[in-house]
Amino acid sequence: MASSKGKGNFNCWHCGGLSVWKVLVKILGSEQIAKKAMATYYSDTKQKPVPVVARPKTLWTPPGLESIKKVHKQYLKKRGFDHHALAKWEIQGTTYQSGDWNWRIVFPIHDINGKPVSWCGRTVDPDTKPKYKMSDNRHILVNPKEMIYGIHLAKDFVVIVEGATDVWRLGVGAVAVLGIDWKMEQVSILRQFPRRYIMFDPEPQAQKQAQK
Repeated sequence: MASSKGKGNFNCWHCGGLSVWKVLVKILGSEQIAKKAMATYYSDTKQKPVPVVARPKTLWTPPGLESIKKVHKQYLKKRGFDHHALAKWEIQGTTYQSGDWNWRIVFPIHDINGKPVSWCGRTVDPDTKPKYKMSDNRHILVNPKEMIYGIHLAKDFVVIVEGATDVWRLGVGAVAVLGIDWKMEQVSILRQFPRRYIMFDPEPQAQKQAQK
């Protein structure tokens, strides 16, 4: 399929001319999702190209990463987690001398094939902001918009939640879009699962995003 620059259409050698709208609906499988994609990405005016971020070949590791300590275990217990049951999520920890990663429970984010592509850390100190720390964009192996926590362990269904701790609480099969501002790239990945259940938090804004 070849595109026609500036005209908002494609020319398929088999089907003939097709509009961007028809192509998106066919690919994404829903007019609602296609509308969101058009509103987010499509413009009929000339724009400067978005710079491409060069991705590293190997995964960067947060400073001071080691096995979880007493302080991490106490935090998990307070949140109702058994640290032994979280072994499948490969949790580790940092203490001091880790800069922005100080005093965090740290865990990898995998792609759908099980390859670690980024790190995330949840602070155990209530006064530390932000609560969650993600690898810098330059250290992530894939487009951050494509990341879905827990996707590598899911089989024939997914329960879509907001954050990593929600995944830990529900177990294998739960996946997190890491917030409520989900991306079209994440939707495209999740579509391959025949059964999809959405379980965002009860706050009105979260429920509005869940309905979308």
